[in-house]
Amino acid sequence: MSRKRIAILFHERQSEQRLPLYAIHYLSEFWRADGLEVVHLFGVEEFVPADVVVVHVDVSIVPDEYLEFARRYPVAINARIGDIRKSRFSTLRVTRDSDYAGPVIVKSDLNYAGAPERMVGESHGVATPFDTPVEYPIFERIGDVPRPFFDSPEFIVERFVPERANGLYHVRLLDFLGDRYTCVRVSAKHHVVGVASQVGYEEVIPPPEVFEIRRRLKLDYGKIDYVMHGSTPVVLDVNKTMGAGNVTAPDDLRAMRRHRAAGIYAFLR
Repeated sequence: MSRKRIAILFHERQSEQRLPLYAIHYLSEFWRADGLEVVHLFGVEEFVPADVVVVHVDVSIVPDEYLEFARRYPVAINARIGDIRKSRFSTLRVTRDSDYAGPVIVKSDLNYAGAPERMVGESHGVATPFDTPVEYPIFERIGDVPRPFFDSPEFIVERFVPERANGLYHVRLLDFLGDRYTCVRVSAKHHVVGVASQVGYEEVIPPPEVFEIRRRLKLDYGKIDYVMHGSTPVVLDVNKTMGAGNVTAPDDLRAMRRHRAAGIYAFLR
């Protein structure tokens, strides 16, 4: 019997030689160790038969031709989600006329400040003032926000509702593939919590509402960043092409990746 094959579909402007290190590379190592075959596809010119294809096109709005190409496969992971801009799922968005008196944060509407778009040479819709999310500014009130941030579709202005405890900011990261997931709460002194700013982490149990958001967005593989505002989870970001950044200790990271990698079998039954 032939080995099961997993195809990973990348953007046509990426290549094997210039491909950044993504989390899926580590999952692939586990799949290969389990006896599965993993092949990389760049663009939609060549159809390579496989049992499962993972749409791993690292831009916020996936061109339709990639999604249509993926649907030619028996199973297509993330072929039902083509748009992860924050304006699609944000419940915190405010306008210049919103009746809200608290602090706000300005972000790129695109994933990770538009860095993935810049990587593949797509400049349309990229919020050029921000190179990374660390540069997202906070304003004390809506009236302090420069008008261009409201007038341009490149940006989104949101209520700033951080999760604070013990003098630190906290963000919860739910990573998943199929029926497997892991979730950690990462702590930092900076209001943008990430690999560069974190000072600690702990495993947590995500509330059911976050899984409902995942279901609504039709995400088979990805990550949801959220905070707890009282007893209510509030989604900050969604990603479907996670990088290989490490917010946990090496042994914990490997165990979590091993656990999530097994989620591929939900699609190979």
